[in-house]
Amino acid sequence: VLGQGGPYRAFFSDISRELMTHSGQKNDYYPFNLFIPTTNNIHKIGSYRDLYYINPHSTSMQDLQYYQLIGQLLAMALRTNIIMNINLAPYIWKYLVKESMTLDDLEMIDVNSIQNIIKPLLACENEEEFNQLSSHRYVITTSDGLVLKDYNKQVTWSNRQDYISEFLSTRYHESSLQLKALLKGFTSMIPHAAIMLYTWQELQIKV
Repeated sequence: VLGQGGPYRAFFSDISRELMTHSGQKNDYYPFNLFIPTTNNIHKIGSYRDLYYINPHSTSMQDLQYYQLIGQLLAMALRTNIIMNINLAPYIWKYLVKESMTLDDLEMIDVNSIQNIIKPLLACENEEEFNQLSSHRYVITTSDGLVLKDYNKQVTWSNRQDYISEFLSTRYHESSLQLKALLKGFTSMIPHAAIMLYTWQELQIKV
């Protein structure tokens, strides 16, 4: 697509704006509720304070069809050299090029939970160090704070590894269905072998 204007570019601009728009009220995102501001974005803390991520609760059949459509739109933008104004968290781009999500990716979404709970627990080498930490309830939440499981007990030295594993597994996989739908749409427009020629950073910049 040549030039900087025209209805084609305007279409993608409008789509980008609607996907990234919310009213500022909690749980009130217009119009699709598919991408929501990260906790860091809402509270303006940590790094990457302008990012949006996949709503972990948008898992209905209709939602997944929308994610597939969005994947197709992202691929169309890449093929036609359109820059979409979307600030998606890096783990989304990583998934498209089969790169694994890391602890740093989780921190870009929810710095409080990772820096104040998970990293201190991971750093403990003995029970004495553990006892110096603030106490935490054994509660598993999604990235937006929804409680999935409350075991009605505290995290202890003996159960800390189980807690860390369950916490991280929940966060790493909370958007698996949506990511699969997004990738399905993307690869329906561009062969995955071609996508793999990009790094996630290059894909982020080009779209």
